[in-house]
This record gives sequence, structure tokens and C-alpha cells, in this order.
Amino acid sequence: MSKVCFPYTQKPNAEPEEAKRPYVLLELQSENDEWFKVNTLADTGADITSFPRGICDILGKELEKGKKVILISATGTKLSLYLHEVKARLGSKEFTMTVGFTETHTFPHLLGRKDLLDHFSIKFAKDDVWFVEE
Repeated sequence: MSKVCFPYTQKPNAEPEEAKRPYVLLELQSENDEWFKVNTLADTGADITSFPRGICDILGKELEKGKKVILISATGTKLSLYLHEVKARLGSKEFTMTVGFTETHTFPHLLGRKDLLDHFSIKFAKDDVWFVEE
């Protein structure tokens, strides 16, 4: 059983007083088998891992070929996502996960619960977040 730990960090270009957050380095495989590192925010409230359209483009996927779904955010805002299956890697563990891509380029990189919890137990601590392979 492997474990991966990510210390809480500030987002790039953050003000010194901004809180540190649980950013997780996730790797995603493109359509031509290249691996790309994506810094994601572990979000316990996010049902699904979601990225802006630019990540979809980098991975070589056609946005509109994904299954379109409408999600409602915690603030009640409706959000269109296109779902695609993506091969991911966290630490040494490779797995397939469903990822939602937005139509915009300004959406945050959110690491959600779907598929991730099939492979890891996650522990949020004071200064870091742990992923323990199941």
C-alpha cells in the first residue's frame, strides 16, 4: 500500500496573508500518451474532478464529444461540463477517472471525489493532505 502526501501551499502569486490550501499534483495522460502535470485543488465538496477547456485541449480531446451534463454549484450556479474518461496518475498509482471540462478557460482546477475515492482514502490534516492507496 502506497501513501502520497501533499503539504498545503499557497496558490501561485498569492498575497502573503492568503491561506495555504490542499493543492495536489495530478498527472493526466493525453490522447498521444504524453503525461501532463496539473496542479489541482482537493475539494471535498466537488463531486467530480473539473478543469477549464484549456486542459481538454492540451489532452487532445474534443470537448463536445464528451457527455454534456449540468451541475449546480454550492452557490446555485448552473455549470455545463463535458465528461471524458482520462487516464490519471497520483503518486505511483495509475487509474481511469471521469473528468468534467468546462466551456470556459477561467475555471479552477478542482480535484473531486468521483473515481478518486475508489482508489484512495484521503486524510486532510492541519498542514497537509494524504492519499493512501486502497
